[in-house]
Amino acid sequence: MPSKASPIRAGGGVVFQDGRVALVHRPRYDDWSLPKGKLHVGESPAVAAAREIEEETGARVALQQLLTRIRYPVDSTVKVVDYWRARYLDGDFGASDEVDRLQWVAPDQARARLSYAHDASVLDAACRSREPDSTLVLVRHARAGSRSGWSGPDQTRPLEDSGVAQAEALAPFLMAFAPRRLLSAEPSRCVQTVEPLARASGLALDQDPRLGDNGYARDRRQFREVLLNALSEAGTVVLCSQGDAIPALLHDLRCVPRSSPAKTRKGGAWVIGFAGGKAASADYYRTPFAPK
Repeated sequence: MPSKASPIRAGGGVVFQDGRVALVHRPRYDDWSLPKGKLHVGESPAVAAAREIEEETGARVALQQLLTRIRYPVDSTVKVVDYWRARYLDGDFGASDEVDRLQWVAPDQARARLSYAHDASVLDAACRSREPDSTLVLVRHARAGSRSGWSGPDQTRPLEDSGVAQAEALAPFLMAFAPRRLLSAEPSRCVQTVEPLARASGLALDQDPRLGDNGYARDRRQFREVLLNALSEAGTVVLCSQGDAIPALLHDLRCVPRSSPAKTRKGGAWVIGFAGGKAASADYYRTPFAPK
């Protein structure tokens, strides 16, 4: 019996602008849907979502909360689509053969207009979520080998080759969240993990000794204050830190129960949305390519 074809992977989003959401009309199918599209080879769902939204709507967006994963049959296989809540930043629509109309409508009107029940369920998930005031993308440094294999000070231990590859893969993933400030703990492996993002975004990379394991152990309150102040000023912040500080911070922010170890793989990330000064959502990505 022939094996079933591999799933078709795609990414998309519910894009909000001034309380309205974006719907696209596809002339090939004469339908109204949420913007989405298939992953390119080697592309992560988040990167595909941001790219496809811009291609179909003309809008550059900041991804926010991971909403849901939808599966539905397509020919002899299944299509798997990851959807994010997204915030409109800028850009103008231009009609194409693939999408000839864009409408920004109130959510209740959008639900009535959508052609597919699975799109309506995604919209419902977006409407249940809270609009974040700010977003923290908390990254654990990429692979750096063992301490025993490095003869110098641990602060200077660099990324190994596989860690360099992880750092390069992280940059487009992190760009999908449209960061406005980039912070790093002082160890070389933390700095090197977000250097590709600094180059891609043009953001200054601010190193702060208070934002690593040692800084957290010395004064956890100061760690949180530095971070929350950065969020209040910049809105969306990427911080690269270490394996002890990250779980402790997640517990302190009540992103995960204290009974959970909240361990983060090297090169993994948490995307935390804040509303009213408190964490309203927390999505863990084991790697840039794999939402939990």
